[in-house]
Amino acid sequence: MNQPKKRITEKTSTNSLDYQLKQRNAELAIISTVQKGLAAKIGLQDIYDLVGDQIRNLFDAQVVAIAVFNFENNTEAFRYIFEDGKRFNLEPRPIDKVRQRLIDTQDLLCINENADEIWSEITGEAPTVVPGTKLTKSALYVPMKIGNDVPGYISLQNLDR
Repeated sequence: MNQPKKRITEKTSTNSLDYQLKQRNAELAIISTVQKGLAAKIGLQDIYDLVGDQIRNLFDAQVVAIAVFNFENNTEAFRYIFEDGKRFNLEPRPIDKVRQRLIDTQDLLCINENADEIWSEITGEAPTVVPGTKLTKSALYVPMKIGNDVPGYISLQNLDR
C-alpha cells in the first residue's frame, strides 16, 4: 500500500519541479526583457510596456495591469492595462479598498472564485469596473515591493472563468 503513495509523491514532486522550473524561466525572461530595455536606455513607460507585454504573453492573460501609487494625492495611475485584446489609457483614480489592502498587507490577493462576493466582502460595496472594461471572474493582484513600501502592483485577471 505504501508503494502507490510513493509513486504519487514522486510524480507530484516531479510536477512541482517542472512547475518551479517554468516559473523561474518566466521570471528570467522578464528580467532579461527589463535588462535589454535598460541597456537600450529607453524610458520608464517603455519598461512598463515591455514588462506588461512579456507578462501578457507568458501567462496568456486576458487582462494585465501595472499600476503605481501616488501617496501624496492618494491615487493610482495605470502604467499598463491591456484587456481582451485592447490597450487602455486610463486617467489616475483614487486608491480603492482593494489596492489599500495590498498596501497595508504587502501580500498578494488571489480571487479565484466568487469574485463579486469577495470584492463586496473586501470593499463593502458592489463591484465596479473602469468604463469600457468588463467585470472579472478571477484576479490576482501582486504588490510590487521596495523594502517596506508598496509603490504599485501587477494584476492578472480572467474575464471568462
